[in-house]
Amino acid sequence: SSAMPQKRNAFLLEHVRAKAGAAIGAWTAAAATMRATPFTNSIEVGTEAVAAVWPGLRAVLEGTVLARALVGGGRPVPERMLARAEDGFVGATALANRLVRQGIPFRTAHEVVGGAVRRAVGRGAVRLAAEHLPAELSDTEISLPALVAEQRFGGGPGAFDPVFDSAYADLTGHADWLRAVREAQDAADRELAAGLAALTGSRTRSPGDGGVR
Repeated sequence: SSAMPQKRNAFLLEHVRAKAGAAIGAWTAAAATMRATPFTNSIEVGTEAVAAVWPGLRAVLEGTVLARALVGGGRPVPERMLARAEDGFVGATALANRLVRQGIPFRTAHEVVGGAVRRAVGRGAVRLAAEHLPAELSDTEISLPALVAEQRFGGGPGAFDPVFDSAYADLTGHADWLRAVREAQDAADRELAAGLAALTGSRTRSPGDGGVR
């Protein structure tokens, strides 16, 4: 919500996300305090660990109340959402992130893109002015379909199943290759043993029979 000057969504969403972090921190503190205690009737569990729980529960309650106030009466209107996405410089943050990936510090990227947004808003424009940005990073590159595709998994590494299936297929392929190599090696060993036996006139006995004589 605070990333770019044109953003108008409620900054309370930042508080909601931060409350989740506070709850996780409280759980971590309580779990670490109780770890390896010999019994539950101890100061670590009954006093110190419990003391860490209450702030976490309070954070959960506050985050839930804030989230309910924000979305409880909301109803998606696709047409309005699309219009606001097209006219609201949605790609500005993605543009700043792209500058960061090219090695520009985020603060500098934020100032460059944020300044362009402020100037565009002041002119009543709905798109960034290309002359205020690096030539290779014009706003035309940040199309809504491309932006949606980039955010499909929330900025994470992507869906688990396709990655797992690909890795499992690679593993299976390597296992098949290794099996074929071992079978070929066994066949070569047998052929070598037979050749040696033919050359020396000896016979190869199984390990249970005492080996070769």
